[in-house]
Amino acid sequence: MVSSYFQATKPIPEFTHYTGTISGFVRSRGYGIKKLVTFYNLWHENQKVTEDFILIKYEDMHADTQNTLRLVLEFIGVNDIKAEAIESAVNYASFSNMKKMEQGKEFSSKIMQAGNQSE
Repeated sequence: MVSSYFQATKPIPEFTHYTGTISGFVRSRGYGIKKLVTFYNLWHENQKVTEDFILIKYEDMHADTQNTLRLVLEFIGVNDIKAEAIESAVNYASFSNMKKMEQGKEFSSKIMQAGNQSE
């Protein structure tokens, strides 16, 4: 919910953004916890609709990013990926590197730039 709140409150042209408090966000119909739980329940109820399904949780990616990324790549049919390529991708997409690139204004897209330059 916290990540959703910060994403929804980031003012980006062409996108509606939330302007209330986090408490109001959690309780709101359009953004809140009921919407999130409904979304997760739909995923859970429909995971058997398709023959191919893989459930990857944030905690999985955080705990073992390289192996979880390998699982995802293999799931979509990308096999024989060298460990060095996965390690390089994980390092490039790390929070600290993304933050550094945002602050260095290395992205031309406004959506990829830091909203608060002091963060």
